[in-house]
Amino acid sequence: MEEWVVNVLEHGQLKPGSRIGLTLGREDGLVRLIFSDAGVPFDPRTIDFEGPNEERGGGVGLALIRAWSRIADYRRHAGRNRLTLEMPLG
Repeated sequence: MEEWVVNVLEHGQLKPGSRIGLTLGREDGLVRLIFSDAGVPFDPRTIDFEGPNEERGGGVGLALIRAWSRIADYRRHAGRNRLTLEMPLG
């Protein structure tokens, strides 16, 4: 959760006062996280990881998210990004 929220805050170009939504649930042996934000459109399924950014540090957030979870869905609706991540329990 932290990695995605930090990326949204750093790269999402959110307007002051914007809210980031989070729904957390458990179903069928999975933990499901649904994030929503009003940042710039960003579908993480379409981005290739090019390695860490050695100049400023970081740059591995998306790779970590992909390693620890499955991107189950992304959609843009009413000016908001909606990302669903799933992680197996156990």
